[in-house]
Amino acid sequence: MKVVRRARSWPAPAIGASNYLYPAGARATRRPGRMRDYVMTTIALEQERLLVAERILHEIERRHGLPFSDHPDLQPAVIDRFLVAYLPETRDGEPAPITVEYAFTNSISDAIELLRRVVDETPDGWGSAAYVHDLDTGAGSH
Repeated sequence: MKVVRRARSWPAPAIGASNYLYPAGARATRRPGRMRDYVMTTIALEQERLLVAERILHEIERRHGLPFSDHPDLQPAVIDRFLVAYLPETRDGEPAPITVEYAFTNSISDAIELLRRVVDETPDGWGSAAYVHDLDTGAGSH
């Protein structure tokens, strides 16, 4: 059986060869695959959170048919890990809400507690929505 060596690679069997055996000692000397540790700097993490938060807020506005907003108050320094967004309910005789209320918290339990304090429900209201999104992992619930 013919062994072909590609540049910067381990020996591999020629195309069509079967039952390839490693040369003596090749397996013992090969380094196991190691995943690289990836660490973002604080500034890069804040910028990434800002971009994800803007994208999510625009998606929520689009989903609910709200006018487009630039969210000028979004700054990397005030963005924390969890985005909490709330669209108030629509009530008879009152104008429909046209903006999404949002805040940032550092834990999921803080996000849920914030929603408990902010959400105001009435028996005749409808159409409210609440979103909690983890800006670091991309996992969201709504």
